[in-house]
Amino acid sequence: MPPVLTFGGPATLASGSTELAVAGGAWGSLFQKPCYHDTGALWFGRWRRGITDRLDVGLDFQGEEHAANQNLCFNGELRYRILNDLRLEVGYGVGDDTEGKSLNGQAGFTVGIPVGNDVWGPYISARAALVHGYPGRSFAGSNIPAGATVPLMTFGTTARVNENIKWAFEGGVGAILSNQHSHVGKYVYVAVGLDFTVHLRKKKN
Repeated sequence: MPPVLTFGGPATLASGSTELAVAGGAWGSLFQKPCYHDTGALWFGRWRRGITDRLDVGLDFQGEEHAANQNLCFNGELRYRILNDLRLEVGYGVGDDTEGKSLNGQAGFTVGIPVGNDVWGPYISARAALVHGYPGRSFAGSNIPAGATVPLMTFGTTARVNENIKWAFEGGVGAILSNQHSHVGKYVYVAVGLDFTVHLRKKKN
């Protein structure tokens, strides 16, 4: 799976600002028999840079522990805020698992929920991720899925600590539509983390 955390509302970074974020969480993919099911834990990291006041670019990193396997994946992403409470985003990336590798892409949008509060910032996000797997081993028995489509709904909120730091709490539910199996998997996660934003200013002569 590629990084799918929304981790914040629809705002984009101001031009010249830099964002760093870290989070941890748990996930599960549950298929009916005889298909595969698994649960695990993950860590998440983010770097963002504001290009304009409505456009930013960045990287999301994600590492996972599931069963006896580990994986690491990342996405390069572009986000554009078309309205104050609506942001569109697209991303593309790669993953490396104990058993194989993958290419992934995703697109989605995030909507803010105005509540008239300077501390809390609730939001809803919807996205779809496309994943294509490649075997990492040439011998027989390397069981790598050809790929899957993962639609996902996310509900979350931020809690502002100060001008540059905020907590993020979110959970997501979705489906795993495998290219190999007729059964539909369930995707569920919860995550909590800290988000840091740094405003870089040019020195005056």
